[in-house]
Amino acid sequence: MDENVGIKAKIFCVLLILSMSAVCFLAAWYKFGQYNDLIENCTSEVTGVVTDICHGSIYYQYGERYLKKTSRTAAQRLYMTIEVNTDPASDGSFKQKTLYETADETKVGQEVTIHYSPDDPDLYYLNEKVCDDRITGIVVAVIGVFVFIGAVLLTVFFVRNSHWKAAEKKAGPI
Repeated sequence: MDENVGIKAKIFCVLLILSMSAVCFLAAWYKFGQYNDLIENCTSEVTGVVTDICHGSIYYQYGERYLKKTSRTAAQRLYMTIEVNTDPASDGSFKQKTLYETADETKVGQEVTIHYSPDDPDLYYLNEKVCDDRITGIVVAVIGVFVFIGAVLLTVFFVRNSHWKAAEKKAGPI
């Protein structure tokens, strides 16, 4: 086998792994950006009460978000229905009366805080759900670090292996 073909394949593998590491870092940067946007922009609060927790799927019709309830199947997620309190003390910019969000440990009847942006009321998050973006960013960044370390170790292995092969050829047969 031609040695140049082997070297080119090794270089291709290392570059492919490095590009996977770069994709992980970009994805982590994106998730951290989402997290920061929510924290910085969602300065107003409104409260809501969880009225129902059920299996279903979200769909959109005429710009509105709806929950279609179904019996439990593997493809369906568990959602909670939140009725937003529209008290006169709020600034009134949050217009949504009902929210459908992925269920967590929240129970029916429990009050939740909805943080939203007064400039863009469609930009909101619930209580600690914003931490999901930060955790996802951290996990993806750690994966990117391990992939990068793997690429460096693979490169070191390839370089050492090529030096050993060169030394064996120089030495000749025993």
